[in-house]
Amino acid sequence: MFTEADSKKQDEEFAAIKDEYSKLDDMEKSLRKSAGLPNGYSGIKEADMTPEIRKALEEAKAKAKREGEARAAKSKK
Repeated sequence: MFTEADSKKQDEEFAAIKDEYSKLDDMEKSLRKSAGLPNGYSGIKEADMTPEIRKALEEAKAKAKREGEARAAKSKK
């Protein structure tokens, strides 16, 4: 049975996810600016990326995956 306490917990978790998304979005914008890339999807193909950008992309993907898994594990508790 879904209770008011469950609803409140779900709302708190959603607020935390929204906050994390906002932080990651800001981080992406900052990284794009420092790399001289436009905001939003640029259509750049991975094959056209420099090795440095490719490495940064892989590191960012790995970090996002770790943080997502940690967030999912935390929400299951």
